[in-house]
Amino acid sequence: ITAHELIYSSLYGGGLKEGREFWFAQVGGASGRLMPVGKLDQPLVYGKSEYPLGSGSIVVFDKTTNLKGFLFSVADFFHRESCGKCVPCREGTYRLWEIAKRLKNNDLRERDRENIEDILWTLSNTTFCPLGNFAATAWKDALKMFEKELFL
Repeated sequence: ITAHELIYSSLYGGGLKEGREFWFAQVGGASGRLMPVGKLDQPLVYGKSEYPLGSGSIVVFDKTTNLKGFLFSVADFFHRESCGKCVPCREGTYRLWEIAKRLKNNDLRERDRENIEDILWTLSNTTFCPLGNFAATAWKDALKMFEKELFL
């Protein structure tokens, strides 16, 4: 089954509310990738895939979504979930949460954009367990897909 079929088929999701336009979907839970409209025909599978199902959840976002608020929620979740044993994850999720809070409030500092990249690299490459990498996934996709919307 494809994401498009799952979201729009009357057998499954039934589509978006009238007047709403698909923006992206998060596939695989809080640690999942962000799927743009151009990828909706990808088959949804567990295991190796560009958009692995992970936990099996798919959350659909329309154009009314507050992207900065969404990313704050992701950062907040992983900041709270970090066990704190390794410094890269403990500090990385905290710093990302701090920046996400400023981003949400339209109060970014001069170096925050650059710091986000450094934090995401650290989370993706140096943590003891996969949680750090998971914390960076949605952020990395959002930066690729929506950089203008985030930093205007």
